[in-house]
Amino acid sequence: MDVAVDFAAALGERREAYERLLDDALAGLPRRSPAKNIVELTWRVIQPALDKPGPVHPYFRARGAPPKPTRSSAANAWLPVTG
Repeated sequence: MDVAVDFAAALGERREAYERLLDDALAGLPRRSPAKNIVELTWRVIQPALDKPGPVHPYFRARGAPPKPTRSSAANAWLPVTG
């Protein structure tokens, strides 16, 4: 039994991810975009790492897992989340 499906007819023309994202943004639809408060909270976490980046520890596939860290990450604790 041959089965043929015309996806364009069933689902509409396929658009690329950025095209869908930009179309929704231009139309004011928030379904593919994070809320402003989420973006701001994310930057509160990310910005300190950008301001003072730590050392880079490369991971080489053929050598197994990277060595264990030599210090605790407690000094780089999470910021409290506030509204």
